[in-house]
Parts: sequence; C-alpha cells; structure tokens
Amino acid sequence: MPKVYSKNIPFDRALRLFRRKVDSSGILQEVRKREYYEKPAQKKQRKLNQIKRKRKKLTIPRKKREEKEKEFNQLANQMNHQVRKQIQTLILIKILTKDQEEDFEL
Repeated sequence: MPKVYSKNIPFDRALRLFRRKVDSSGILQEVRKREYYEKPAQKKQRKLNQIKRKRKKLTIPRKKREEKEKEFNQLANQMNHQVRKQIQTLILIKILTKDQEEDFEL
C-alpha cells in the first residue's frame, strides 16, 4: 500500500502524491480487473488480443525504421559520392599547385 507522509506538506499536494503512487503501483487497475468475475476462456482471449496488439505495434515501427534506414543509406551513398568528388578535386588542386610551384622554381 502506498504511503505519503504529510507532516510538512499541504493536504492537496499530499493527496496528489498519493494518487500518483497508487496509479504507478497499479492498484486501481487490479481493482477494476477483479471487479467482475472473468471466465478462464475470456482471460485467454484477452491475453491473446493483448499479444496481437503488441505485435502489431512492434511491426509498424519496424517498417518505418527500415524505410528510414533505406533513406539514410541512400543519402549516405549520395554524400559519399559527393565527398569522393570533393576529395578528387582537392587532390587535383594539390597536384596543380605543386606543378605551379615547380614552374616557379625553375
């Protein structure tokens, strides 16, 4: 059972803290679940439905993540191509500047 010590706390704040602790401990959910008798077959069906919902929730983000990974890989390939071009141009510039320096030395 959640406890809140409210010696130095106003009643409203203590009540709010107590409600948060009760919600986080799951007491209200347990009470609502046990309010009515649930047949074993209904329990199994409810649990199966929960599993199906969880699987559905997990598969949707996985698809989105895979799509985003594909987009990222395409962008990375484009960036790699651009970076390669930039590196090639830098190398060419260095080669040209070395050639020009040699021309000046002569």
